[in-house]
Amino acid sequence: MGKLLTCFLLLVYPVFARAAEARGFVRPEGCSQFTGAHLELQQIDGQKLRKAIVLKIPWVSYFENSLNQWFDITSTGCADDRCETIKAAKIRVAHVSYGIFVPFRGRNINGFSGDVLIEFPDGHKFEGQFIARTRKAVHRIICE
Repeated sequence: MGKLLTCFLLLVYPVFARAAEARGFVRPEGCSQFTGAHLELQQIDGQKLRKAIVLKIPWVSYFENSLNQWFDITSTGCADDRCETIKAAKIRVAHVSYGIFVPFRGRNINGFSGDVLIEFPDGHKFEGQFIARTRKAVHRIICE
């Protein structure tokens, strides 16, 4: 029985290990989650990227009612040299995961997953699945 279980795990584990090709996080932009968020992809196929891919997206709760629909990303989330430049991008959220229910506050969104299509200026394309966890916003003393 143990050998059968071991063989099963060896056959099935690589399928689950390759399920998510890109990993990163999502963080609210600015002082309010209503202004949008940044999806920052930091790893592709388990390899840490030299420069993160940052996409400006609506806040995650926007995707709750529009799962499995493709959205065009019009801009990147940063203007300086720390991010990878992209030509175009599309995102499709397939699943939104929630935390525990807190009375009078509801359920917090822990993360989401789906598919992403990114085209770089040199013509190279990345198409695959992604997983992103939510992070708290960076608190600023003065909000714009």
